[in-house]
Amino acid sequence: MIDTYRAFEDLAAHMQEGQDYRIVTKKRNSPYLIAGIHGGRIEPFTSNIAESIAGEEYDVYLFEGIREKDNAQLHITSAYFNEPQALDMVRVAEIVIAIHGKHDTEDEFVMVGGLCEKLVQQIQEQLRAVDITIKPFDERMHPESFENICNRGMSGGGVELEISRKLRDALQEDEGLYRLFINAIRRAIAGYYNN
Repeated sequence: MIDTYRAFEDLAAHMQEGQDYRIVTKKRNSPYLIAGIHGGRIEPFTSNIAESIAGEEYDVYLFEGIREKDNAQLHITSAYFNEPQALDMVRVAEIVIAIHGKHDTEDEFVMVGGLCEKLVQQIQEQLRAVDITIKPFDERMHPESFENICNRGMSGGGVELEISRKLRDALQEDEGLYRLFINAIRRAIAGYYNN
């Protein structure tokens, strides 16, 4: 996908908050920030997933497309995402876990990457344990980039999850599968936090 806007200031010059997009923040003094920078109608159902992973414990940041159509125009690549409230929350988070949607309607899978290798591994293990397919990242995607928003927290390492459209649709339709998926990720986070 080629972004319409390279950075938030470009987007904000053409789009209006409350009409084209909204920003949701929940600050709970947690070491973890669960971020959905392509939420709402940009990458559908990623906001819901981020909120469910966060529960009542973890901080939340969502940038949500709310337009009737053409929400893809609101997409800013992770390495260039610089909305000020997001940057403020990322700077004080120990670890950022970014929830993204992969445009794949053929297969149900998740790609898990980022510079917090131990948490990446724990999330992969917990998802595999509930029969969620894990795939490697495409070569053109860079979850290990220092510029990626998931790696800009205080620890310098975070996690990016890219969830295929087909899996997101399945999660939306099947409450049992949704609970398994969310609880697997929350178990991985809790296990990492307690070690």
